[in-house]
Amino acid sequence: MDLQTQGVHLARSLETPVEPTRFFVLGSSNSGKTPFARHLAGALGLPVVSASEWFRANFPPQGSTSRQEHTDALVQFNNTVMGADPDFNLRYLREHHDLNAACVIEGFRNPRDFAIEFNARRDRAILLQCEETEIIPTSFDKGLTVIRDYLAYLQSIGMVRADQVTHVNMKRFADIERSVFDYLRSLDVEVELDLLRAKTALGAHSTHYYPDPEQFPDPGEGATGTVIVVRGSQRYPARFVRRPGAYEGRSFYLVLDASNPVPNEKTP
Repeated sequence: MDLQTQGVHLARSLETPVEPTRFFVLGSSNSGKTPFARHLAGALGLPVVSASEWFRANFPPQGSTSRQEHTDALVQFNNTVMGADPDFNLRYLREHHDLNAACVIEGFRNPRDFAIEFNARRDRAILLQCEETEIIPTSFDKGLTVIRDYLAYLQSIGMVRADQVTHVNMKRFADIERSVFDYLRSLDVEVELDLLRAKTALGAHSTHYYPDPEQFPDPGEGATGTVIVVRGSQRYPARFVRRPGAYEGRSFYLVLDASNPVPNEKTP
């Protein structure tokens, strides 16, 4: 069973008849929540929704600033918009994304928005911390403390199961892939780490995976698509090249739909 099929089965097993499971990836600025969410979504075949999508797209250019200054200015912009219209962000997200479908949502830090959107019957929360971050927590990040307390409260009164809330503590950003791998295993989703890297890099463009090149079938006469080799590394989630004969260590053969070319193709 490939990863996307496992993701669909997982979502179905965790949902009520009309309410699919969503995964909320939460963390302070520069905690690794965006790459964590992308890896998780890629493995499960789910879309990613960024809670700060509108703010990042409409944030005025700041010129040459440090990362901390940029983050502080973005927070101030966010606070100004939300102060004028507290419902703005949730309204925007609901208008531009299907939040009723199974998905991975990253970046909620406003306790009010989270409490409104988080469904205790179906959703799961992943709370990230990374020791390597260089960003000083902002005033907006303080909302995460409230969200953690809120989730703890829901657990204490039995509205949320213990397995719906996961705390992930990482020493380095390089630990993100392993952390996603461990989280998937905790959900009984079988995945190999190199395959997770390949899936994340290729996303929905990939359709079949063969961890052993000997398992790769003869596509037959008239078959369309592309066969590639994927090599994963810790620094580069996946590097790939169109050479079916190249095999070194643990490589992965994938069959791609010819109508969906691989984006940003790289060679080793």
